[in-house]
Amino acid sequence: MKHHFSPMKPACIPTVLLAVLALVGFKSSAQTAWQRPMLPNPSKVEMRGVWGEAYTDGLTRVSQDPFTVPFLLSDLNFGVGRWFTNFSGDMSGRFMELAALTSSPEHPQPAILGVIAQAPQFQKADGHFGADVDWQQPIDFNVGSDQTTMMPILWGNGRLLLGLVAGYERFGQTNILTTARKLGDFYVNIVADRFCDPTRVNEYRQPASYACKYVTCVFEGMEGLVQLYRGTHDPRYLQTARRMADFHEA
Repeated sequence: MKHHFSPMKPACIPTVLLAVLALVGFKSSAQTAWQRPMLPNPSKVEMRGVWGEAYTDGLTRVSQDPFTVPFLLSDLNFGVGRWFTNFSGDMSGRFMELAALTSSPEHPQPAILGVIAQAPQFQKADGHFGADVDWQQPIDFNVGSDQTTMMPILWGNGRLLLGLVAGYERFGQTNILTTARKLGDFYVNIVADRFCDPTRVNEYRQPASYACKYVTCVFEGMEGLVQLYRGTHDPRYLQTARRMADFHEA
């Protein structure tokens, strides 16, 4: 006897699939409860090959000169003459985040604990790091990049906020969390109101500096605010990040 295959109508296929999946799912759930996959500790994973070599070379490089505590802190305290110290928190924050993510409390990067221990003392009363600034004055767009203050500070402080949060998550010092929260409060209390003010849009959109300074530097802080919210569950930080994002898109 010959068996003839009759193609199933397309409309029937989803119904059959759902039925099969339901039976499989029922059987699976009856046998064993679903278990969340366990991911390995990233600090205990060894990367090999070309990428592993590049990763190891990079970590070795940032553990050598000139990446010392005085050099790294110079964009916060101006104690060492180097380029772009007015981008306060740029290098120190990047290093802090990198070192925190690639080391452990038992085996920290050589300079990270010194940076974490000393950075808080250079924080200003309003929470920011860097030169003293009257934030209500017009943005100093029209001076050279080595002289302007507002935009470089905001760029650097955005990087520093990420570094502070990462440092706290890795090493657990409460003083770093206090410092990070104070910097987050600076964004909540000053940055959002000052730089997301609809009445000052013309100031923000000066043609020569809009993309390379205002848009780039001000909104750099959103990522750190989100990370700070994840670590503290303080809704103000997430609300401020959302407010900045909405204004950026407006």
